[in-house]
Amino acid sequence: MKKRASLPMLVLLILSLLAMGCPPRLVLLDVELPEGLYPPLPKEWCRTFGGPDWDKAYSVQQTADGGFVIAGTTWSFDAGGGDFWLIKADPQGNKEWSQTFGGPEEDRAYSVKQTACGGFMIAGWTESFGAGGRDFWLIKTDLQGNKEWSQTFGGPDWDEAHSVKQTACGGFIVAGQTAKAHARAPSLRLMGGVPPTPITCIWVVKTDAHGNIQWTQTFGTLREFDNARSVQQTACGGFIIAGMTRSFGAGKDDFWLIKLAPEQ
Repeated sequence: MKKRASLPMLVLLILSLLAMGCPPRLVLLDVELPEGLYPPLPKEWCRTFGGPDWDKAYSVQQTADGGFVIAGTTWSFDAGGGDFWLIKADPQGNKEWSQTFGGPEEDRAYSVKQTACGGFMIAGWTESFGAGGRDFWLIKTDLQGNKEWSQTFGGPDWDEAHSVKQTACGGFIVAGQTAKAHARAPSLRLMGGVPPTPITCIWVVKTDAHGNIQWTQTFGTLREFDNARSVQQTACGGFIIAGMTRSFGAGKDDFWLIKLAPEQ
């Protein structure tokens, strides 16, 4: 059963948004609210970071000291077409430090995790380094964001890392997408001036603690667009991967969940 919002409730909601510094741009007077739905929780704080150009955060994690680490891409403070941007904030969201990583082309960070040693692991893709096109790019930093090492993985096409986790053995599991060599032409060629959707499959890479590849695995048909957006190690020691598929399912884009057995 749904409950129609009364005018006083809408007024209260608007006043709450104004008090939080978020003026509503659109007010719908004919709104139905589910039973038990109340105005949003009070905002404790919010912060913005950036410059005169585009700056986008894609991943955040609370750190061991109660603060936060944020990763994304900056075009305001980059060396070329966009760089990894790593920001460390205190528990109130105040910036403690930031670091950028990149080269003359576009480089995007999509995932960040604090490691067991207290440093940080960043995963994304790079057009500045590697084998060509886009490659997985892993960067390991110390507690202050200084780069300790980096590794690229990929071929001449579009290889993009979207998620990274440290494993129980101290290594790293990375998931994203890859386009194989024979899929290069349709994935990169302009058709009528419009870039086609890349032909990709899910790519999972397992590394040791220094980023050296131990094994890789792909999933998909390389006839459609399949990619992974998240990877986790399970309690049994295996791995769970979540993403999307156009190769399988009911049609168009479907959720794709893949469970891998523990390493032997």
